[in-house]
Amino acid sequence: CGDKPTQSSEETPAPVSDGVITLSDGAVSSADPRVSISGKVATLTAGGEYTVSGELEYDGQWMNDFHHGFGIFNYSCGDRYEGEFRYGWMDGYGKYLLKNGETYEGQFEKSEYHGYGVLKYADGKVHYDGEWEKGEFNGFGKDYYPDGTLCYSGNWRNDRKWGYGKWYYPNGKIKYDGEFV
Repeated sequence: CGDKPTQSSEETPAPVSDGVITLSDGAVSSADPRVSISGKVATLTAGGEYTVSGELEYDGQWMNDFHHGFGIFNYSCGDRYEGEFRYGWMDGYGKYLLKNGETYEGQFEKSEYHGYGVLKYADGKVHYDGEWEKGEFNGFGKDYYPDGTLCYSGNWRNDRKWGYGKWYYPNGKIKYDGEFV
């Protein structure tokens, strides 16, 4: 949705300081590096929560002025992330709920689906169950039709069927069993 928190590098996180932050005690700071707010007014509470003009909201743990540890981030577009953060990135185990009702639950690395994870349609049926790399299907995984029947079971590379796999018709009959290039 475009509002995902990102940093330039995990090793050298770059704090940002634009905007004005009003702390819970009423003190105002224009150089607080905890969040980039592009000139909007933000409120930060002692419990680790902030809001930006009612648009963005984070509630969770901080370390060295970054979201770090467990947290919940509500995006202005309506998406929501609940899970682990590392230096401002979604990193570790978490659940991403999209505004359209779809969900991803699994591993993240630098704010991308990475490792094992399950993507579900808005109705809760599984869309993809398997390995991810940098936000794409990579490794072994199963893809399902919207009605929940198996579409493909096998290996993936860069979001494409690759290597050995079985491709199924919606009625469950095998369409192809073999190697994909």
